[in-house]
Amino acid sequence: MSDLDFNILKVITTDATKALDFAFNCDVDLFSQETREDAGFIVEFIKAYRTIPSKRTLIDRYATSPEKLIYMGKLWDDIQNHEYNTYDYKYDLQEMKERYKKRYVKSIHNSVTEKMEAGEDPDTIIKDIALRLQKASSVNGGRTHIQQSVGDYLDEFKKRYESKKNTEIESPNILTGYSMIDSVTGGISPAELIIIGGETNAGKSMMLSNMGVQMWMQGNKIDTPVDEYERGYNILYFSLEMPYDDCFDRFLARVADIPQRSINSATLTEEQIRKMDKGLEFIDKYQKAGHYFNIVDVPRNVTIEEVELRFQDALLQFRPDVVIVDYMGLMHDPAKAKEQDYLKMGSISASLHEFSRAYNIAMVTAVQLTDIKRGSKAKGEQDESQKVGVHRIGRSSHIMHHVNIGIQIETRLNENNLPDMKYHVIKNRKGPLGTGHMIKNFENASLYDVPFENESNGDEISGNITELIKEIRDANNGP
Repeated sequence: MSDLDFNILKVITTDATKALDFAFNCDVDLFSQETREDAGFIVEFIKAYRTIPSKRTLIDRYATSPEKLIYMGKLWDDIQNHEYNTYDYKYDLQEMKERYKKRYVKSIHNSVTEKMEAGEDPDTIIKDIALRLQKASSVNGGRTHIQQSVGDYLDEFKKRYESKKNTEIESPNILTGYSMIDSVTGGISPAELIIIGGETNAGKSMMLSNMGVQMWMQGNKIDTPVDEYERGYNILYFSLEMPYDDCFDRFLARVADIPQRSINSATLTEEQIRKMDKGLEFIDKYQKAGHYFNIVDVPRNVTIEEVELRFQDALLQFRPDVVIVDYMGLMHDPAKAKEQDYLKMGSISASLHEFSRAYNIAMVTAVQLTDIKRGSKAKGEQDESQKVGVHRIGRSSHIMHHVNIGIQIETRLNENNLPDMKYHVIKNRKGPLGTGHMIKNFENASLYDVPFENESNGDEISGNITELIKEIRDANNGP
């Protein structure tokens, strides 16, 4: 084991703060190959327990045989007996990163040479290089931060401002495809947490799924020619309740606008099969054009650390722009396991917001609404001021404090028989609030946007619903 590896291991087994920083912001691939497995045990322990191991806990956790017990005991002793000035840690960590980059560039060079000599397709080689470079960026970069006094930043700001004056700048905001939300927020931004609140069976998962597809596709349609694709956004979608196959069927039903149940039972009509084939072809071409929608099927009680690990896995293939967790109420926080549910949810909300800021991605999730608080004089159906607002989301000071944009699905009397879904932006750190509508087509896993107009944003949907759906589809050039 090299001295450089020993230096870093000495620090992350003796300094809890630096250990946590390394475990969540770096990668074991920074270690040399002969050290990587041993370092992996230590880093894995730190991630799992959020503290540094002792000799006993490390051995208890990973010694699977008498030989392994002896080996790990000696490894621990060698690390602890290694003499090292911890003030050099920052310098040595940078040296380790530089060593990694040199090693990685060499491996890319060797791989490209071998593929070229083997006569592989140049486009395949270029794609492989791109994926490798994303991996290098992930391992070397990790989470980032900026710390600088505003006085020192003045010259840089002036240069940045001047460079933008005559340049057309692409907004970093991501349109959701729902015109009311996009109108009052300007789209969702990186480092924002968006929460959708709703009653049981109100359509929270359906709204998350539709928003995910619409953010992925943006202005593209399944019949858009490849050379005319506009920019889409990469989505990492966590399904904590629905198995992968069912989640994919819902995704396909929304993209191709065909019945989900008929996909599942393989009973599509000839016309629906034609639309399905068209949707499948689009998905294939759209991903090859660089637009990814990854579904992660994980059990409920997933932790933020597991979300982070799956995010790091995705970085091997693409960089997610939006992470969607369906839904927050099914997550787990071991540190708050014995606390009341609203405290646990508040902690998870904070961790999701921290995650979005650390990786500069948009985070979207959903949460169950709390019961309406009824006063002694409250009788019958509540008015909108009672039914709608941040007070409906899990003692709002614990959850909504961390939220940038809060959306509530309203459940009305006889909701199942109404053609539309009514929703409200109940918190918006970027501007005004608002009320909007979607047309329900749960059979096709779809919620169609009803164009938002400020002067009529509170009106109920009325008239010929069939004609309205056709009008909305035609306006959006839907399938």
